Amino acid sequence: MKKLILLTVLACLPALAAAQDNTAKTGWEVELKRIGFNFTSTSVRHAEEYQGFPDSRLSAKDQTTVQGDLNFFAGYYTNVGLWSNTLTAQYGRNKVTPHDGTASVTSENADSIKLTTDYAFKMWDWPDLMGGFSFGPFVNGEYETEFTANAGARRKQVLRARSGLKLFNGKYLTDLHIAGVYEYDFTYQPASNNFAVEVAARAEHPLREGVKASYGAYFRDYISYSQTHDTNLDYELGADARLDVLVVGNFAVAPVIKYFLAQGTYRADLGQNVYVGVSFTWSRLFKAAATN
Repeated sequence: MKKLILLTVLACLPALAAAQDNTAKTGWEVELKRIGFNFTSTSVRHAEEYQGFPDSRLSAKDQTTVQGDLNFFAGYYTNVGLWSNTLTAQYGRNKVTPHDGTASVTSENADSIKLTTDYAFKMWDWPDLMGGFSFGPFVNGEYETEFTANAGARRKQVLRARSGLKLFNGKYLTDLHIAGVYEYDFTYQPASNNFAVEVAARAEHPLREGVKASYGAYFRDYISYSQTHDTNLDYELGADARLDVLVVGNFAVAPVIKYFLAQGTYRADLGQNVYVGVSFTWSRLFKAAATN
């Protein structure tokens, strides 16, 4: 299973890079790429009288789902590389109210905060290959945590460092890398020093004026842990795709799909999560880098 996932991700990477049109940038670029919100609510009255009816709209439980996400970018472009800084966050809750009058059940369906700083050194600039891109070594540091602790667990606290090779600076391709990963996971004590290998890609593709597709994927294979915790993973994979359609000004509507799977070291089966929804977003480019 692990080899199949890795081969699938690797097979998709050339497709993400194939349509690039590279334009050199210099100076600072600061952009709120997205602040999004989605909300769904299902309200059912007298559902207890309609249990057993073939129409689930009459017998369903009251449900409310709220989810929001944030993506902020600040990057400094030079002739020799790119220093980028990103803040991403997402949080979601689901509330289910049974029809029999028992207490409502509220659970999290998304909770993540990531702060990343990254420097990619431009060793080569290939303007004619696959539409053009920059290539070179990179290093980055990342802090990952949560807004609140999940039920029955500690709040996630991980410091992460990567080093490897990257394609970057393409008009469409924003990141394509393979890297070694070091993690200092202090969610549980004693803290664990973890090592992994990661391959990832992220791209943005304007389809026409006011319509932009964004997609990405990563696969992280854990090699070793210094501590044995019940929450250790063998590997994890995440993928997402969205289609932002501008409605008015900087406001957009976007269908979104996200997929995540992980294999726990001490678990027999894969854990999987699929999210499909529609997000209402606002974005703004505060400062654009100069182009050559």
